[in-house]
Amino acid sequence: MSELVVIGSPADTSMRGYKAVSALNWEAAADLAGKEAVVLVSPASWDEEKAGELGRRGVKVVKMEPGWEEELGRLAVWRQSVVSVTGGSGSGRTLVAVLLALAARRAGLSVLVVDLNAGYGGGDLSFYFDLPQVPNWNTFLAGEELEDCLVRAGSFRVLQVPPVPVDIPGDAVERMLRCAREMFDLVVLDLPAGSPGVLSDSFPRSAQYTVRVSGGREDGGENVVVLNDRWGDIRKADVPHIDALAKLETVGGWRGLSGVRGLPDMVDRLMKKIFGGVRRG
Repeated sequence: MSELVVIGSPADTSMRGYKAVSALNWEAAADLAGKEAVVLVSPASWDEEKAGELGRRGVKVVKMEPGWEEELGRLAVWRQSVVSVTGGSGSGRTLVAVLLALAARRAGLSVLVVDLNAGYGGGDLSFYFDLPQVPNWNTFLAGEELEDCLVRAGSFRVLQVPPVPVDIPGDAVERMLRCAREMFDLVVLDLPAGSPGVLSDSFPRSAQYTVRVSGGREDGGENVVVLNDRWGDIRKADVPHIDALAKLETVGGWRGLSGVRGLPDMVDRLMKKIFGGVRRG
């Protein structure tokens, strides 16, 4: 299957870097487009009903109207991707993971956030979203289907750690990711503090992006985006930070994050900052 199917327009230089093919009509595009694909449609060929049919199959459809290049880049790079978020203790890793999930949901993608902070028992995600204690990683390790191990946190799903410490073997992470990539457009891994590069062999490097939340200026490499004291043109002080619980409570806790004034624009800029600075696999 191709990752980009174009209806009504040739695959020109605007689509360089994509595995693009042209389709004569919607029926041909439907045959060519797999779950990972984005279908790009010229205005002359646009059909709202047929776009809806593809959408119900899980295929993303982009109309070639003003801003389509940005929308295409955003959707194509996130589809079937795994992003790991790491950094020092208290740096805001979990906040960034949640913001990435919110940004992807705004783009219409399905998202799973995976908590891998399993060494102490009870994760920040579970606490801030007031999640039920089960199901969790122990449910998955016991052999249950991934779908039955997830809980909902607002608009996205979470695989949470149990309230007691647990050892999560690497092969279990690999199995979880194989299942998750079939179910979700984006998987965000909330890694333990100080773990850059951990689990890097647990999923294909072509789908791997790492966000390291940091106060330094280290060079993260081509597939790593380092978030320093400023997130591009976004200051940490501009948004509710993971430590600012009192402020979060005034906006309804983490479940109310999407309603924070200015947050939608902020998460969109964060997404552009991250995926605008990495090379596609």
